[in-house]
Amino acid sequence: MSYEEFETIKVTVDGAIARITIDRPTALNALSSTVISELTRACGELELQADVRVVIVTGGGPKAFVA
Repeated sequence: MSYEEFETIKVTVDGAIARITIDRPTALNALSSTVISELTRACGELELQADVRVVIVTGGGPKAFVA
């Protein structure tokens, strides 16, 4: 799966560590149905990767994790 197809989150994998960044800083990373759907899809895909042992969820921008 290409993680580049998401519009509201960014996913990176570095060895055993995956990082999901909610990337809507102008909206203070507010959760929407699109964000929830993309988080669900990304987590499902990461769960299938045997080498991924840790998933870090963070928010983009300087102000808020999520609103």
